[in-house]
Amino acid sequence: MQLPTVKLTEGNEVQLRGLGLGDVFLAQAVVREVMLGGHIEMRALGMDEMKRLAQLIGDPKTAEKTMQEHLGAAIVLGFTHAEKPLVKWLASLLGKKPEEVLDPKVVPLSALPRIAEGLLAHPDLLDFLEAGRSMLQSPQLLLMLKRAMAAAIGSESSSTTSKADTPGPLTSTA
Repeated sequence: MQLPTVKLTEGNEVQLRGLGLGDVFLAQAVVREVMLGGHIEMRALGMDEMKRLAQLIGDPKTAEKTMQEHLGAAIVLGFTHAEKPLVKWLASLLGKKPEEVLDPKVVPLSALPRIAEGLLAHPDLLDFLEAGRSMLQSPQLLLMLKRAMAAAIGSESSSTTSKADTPGPLTSTA
């Protein structure tokens, strides 16, 4: 299996390491931080006020579009909360220390597209994505994501019904 080589700077090429289980966990840490950060950003963007404004507009399509735009902005802004796990993962892939990845002399911005291309060409990428997809289909994780999204958009009902094998209804405290 030939692993991709990425040119970081003139005379400085690195070979991406193989992807494994640790990468799946790091990717999930990034998703978690983005979700939590997105929730924080949605509150900062005044989602409750935007929801009320959208309801006052009266047109469901306009209201939905307004909510989608703000949700998208919150998710993008949520990535700022995932800096540490993203830097840790990138450093690990490149065989560098996190502080080196942040040094523009070691990993300049111009290297980011080449790193992305290397990842896209990585022979382990499909297995990595499949493992992540499988983990995201976990009923418990889906329930947590549903609660996080309900809390983030100010859902009226964030309670779930109880199954026979659980002690009772689960209610969000957000």
